[in-house]
Amino acid sequence: MHNNNHLPGPWAVGDDHSIESPTPGGGCVVVIGRHKILGYTGEQAAANARLIAAAPCMLLALTIARAHIRRALDEIPENDGHLTGALAVIADAITKATGGDFE
Repeated sequence: MHNNNHLPGPWAVGDDHSIESPTPGGGCVVVIGRHKILGYTGEQAAANARLIAAAPCMLLALTIARAHIRRALDEIPENDGHLTGALAVIADAITKATGGDFE
């Protein structure tokens, strides 16, 4: 199992495009509000904030999906490659999110 060092989710988007963790010891995770300096629009900053806020939930979903796909591959000796391909994409995403720390 992977070892997460990030603040646990759920995370939420604040009015100032900040990412908030409502967990004890949480608070502001990051602010995605420097769009005027970086050339982002307010809509782009809000979209980026929503995507980042969803990260802990997406990591959990990918971890669960990975386990189910592995079981399916064990039960279906011959598949058309879609499950194997999906598993590779999921593994890549988990590696990027965890720094490679998963089994």
